[in-house]
Amino acid sequence: MAKALSGKGEVGLIYHGADFPVTRQRYEGFKAIIAKYPGIKIVAEQGIAGPDFTGDAEKAASAILTSHPKVNGLWAVWDVPAEGVLSAARAAGRDRPVWRSQPVIWVQTSRSTWRRTDS
Repeated sequence: MAKALSGKGEVGLIYHGADFPVTRQRYEGFKAIIAKYPGIKIVAEQGIAGPDFTGDAEKAASAILTSHPKVNGLWAVWDVPAEGVLSAARAAGRDRPVWRSQPVIWVQTSRSTWRRTDS
C-alpha cells in the first residue's frame, strides 16, 4: 500500500476485533510497516467481531469513508470483511477495486478508481 500511495495518504483499517493470533499478526504487521512511512497516516481503525463480518465491515468502511473523505487506502484483514469494504466503496462512489487474496488492501488511485495492492 505504501508503494501504491507513493508514501503519502490517509488510510483506514478494518481489523478482527477478536483476539485471534493470525488476524492480530496481520493487523500488527500492517501497522508496523505503515509506521515506517511518515507521509501515510492511519486516520481510522475499526474492529469487527461478527458473526456478520461482511456486513460489519461494510458499516465500518462506510463510516470511515464518511468521516474521512480524504481516505485513499482501506485495509481489510481478510477476504470476507473485504467484501463489505468493497460494497461500502461502491456505495460511496469509489467502486473500482481489484482484489485477489488476503490480506486485502485497496488504494484509491484517482477520485473514483480503487485498486488492490500487495503490501
